[in-house]
Amino acid sequence: MKTKLGIVMMLLLLAAGQAQGADYGFGYQPSLGAATAAVADQLGFFRAEGVALETRIFNDGTLINEALAAGAIQFGVVGDMPTITALAARLPVKVVAAVGGGGKRERLMVRDSEVTAFSELQGKRIGVTRGTSGFNAFQLLCQKYGYELTEFKLINIRPANMPEALASAQVDAVLTWEPTPSLIEAAGLGRELLNLKDSELIFPLTLVVRTSVLENDPEAVRKVLKALRRAAEFIQENPTKAGEVVAKISGLSPELAQRSLGYHFYEVGWTPQVENSLKKTAQMLWEQKELRALPDWDTAIDASFCSRLGY
Repeated sequence: MKTKLGIVMMLLLLAAGQAQGADYGFGYQPSLGAATAAVADQLGFFRAEGVALETRIFNDGTLINEALAAGAIQFGVVGDMPTITALAARLPVKVVAAVGGGGKRERLMVRDSEVTAFSELQGKRIGVTRGTSGFNAFQLLCQKYGYELTEFKLINIRPANMPEALASAQVDAVLTWEPTPSLIEAAGLGRELLNLKDSELIFPLTLVVRTSVLENDPEAVRKVLKALRRAAEFIQENPTKAGEVVAKISGLSPELAQRSLGYHFYEVGWTPQVENSLKKTAQMLWEQKELRALPDWDTAIDASFCSRLGY
């Protein structure tokens, strides 16, 4: 009860803060995947486009969804899993663009330097985080190489605990997203065996917007997209500076942040590949009974803004 009350109070405070001179609230996570949002925020690209946002950093995509549902924020950048969860729950939002992602950032890290093939992990202890893109990535690898999930000893571990799990030999390998794999490499705890760069899933991060803004202030949506597009171009053209910006909000060193950025793509727009990735992921979640219902894709996506902007 106290936890729920705390969340309600937090959302009320967010809404109150938004009212002080900002047009809308905008939420994102301090993650490498959300670097377009971080760069646009920290370098003033939203202001430059003429939209006043009260930006908030959340530690979890679920909290962004809750803030969107409560109307405490109107824009949110979230990963594919929170995107699908919000759409499946019929929150008053639509997804309007992808802002980054990439299968290359989903990496299978192993302790044993002599392991050279996925088949050698059969029967081994694999650290994954159920209900996340990392778990879906491991499931795809099993399908690709002809294995069942039951042929591995899957251990549910949060990404933050994976380096220690490898160091203490609790697991033989982990599959998770950046920056955890780069942290593992930097600490000398493991190396990459495989990544999902060739997967049909691209694990996109998306911009989700409340429908009231889409309907009543489409110009604000266009301005936000232009700012994010400018940020994506900045990351591509200035990786060192982008690493420094992201380091400030992620807690990583600038060098590690820049390295981790290299495992992502940063493009703002909408493509069939993005849409198919979201739909495939939603189907996987539904089959895993992680979703009670599939999103209504006919109403969940509004790609018109990207289309009109040529994105």
